[in-house]
This record gives sequence, C-alpha cells and structure tokens, in this order.
Amino acid sequence: MFDIIDELIEAIKKDETYISYVKANHALNDASTLTLLSRRQTLMEDYNRLKQYEQYTSLDEMKNDIQDVNAQINQNDIIMNYYHCYYQLNDMLEKVTDMIFENISDELLLSRFEL
Repeated sequence: MFDIIDELIEAIKKDETYISYVKANHALNDASTLTLLSRRQTLMEDYNRLKQYEQYTSLDEMKNDIQDVNAQINQNDIIMNYYHCYYQLNDMLEKVTDMIFENISDELLLSRFEL
C-alpha cells in the first residue's frame, strides 16, 4: 500500500498543477512582494492589538493603510498568480481525496471545512 501512496505522491509532483504552484510559491520570494506581504502582516498585527482600545482612539488611518495595502496585493500579479495556483492545487487534491475515500464510509466528511 505504501508503494501506491509513493507513486501517487510522485504523480502529483509531476502534475502541471503542482509544478505551477511550486513556481508561484517560489516567485513570492521577490523582495518587493515580501515587503508588501510583510507590511500587511505588520499592519494587521498592529490593528488587532490596538482594536481593544478603539473606544479611546481612532483607527481610521490604520484601516485606510490596510485597505491600501490590500488593494496593492490585489493588483500584484505575483501574489494573484500564487493564489490562483494555490486554489487549483487544492481543488486537484480535493478530487484526489474524494477518489481515494470514495465508497469507504458515508460518515467521512471529505469537503473543505468552511465557517
């Protein structure tokens, strides 16, 4: 059985969807892209930390900064390509999971968990 699993892993690694994801993930290491993502992370951490004091101070400027950074992220081709490849890979892996566990149990929840 482990040989079959190893073959499946190798087949996935050779699939164009996986290869595209790996390339897109590697492309995120671009300095300007990392700076943009880091800026968003820092802003979100600061906002979440200060949100509890919102009754004492305005966070409007910080919210505007977050919106600006989010707009830049949404216009960044490298990041958008990464998300596109990421979701394609997840869709493929979900189909593989469905095939593997098909007819094993009606009680297994195989779909993605969503809130």
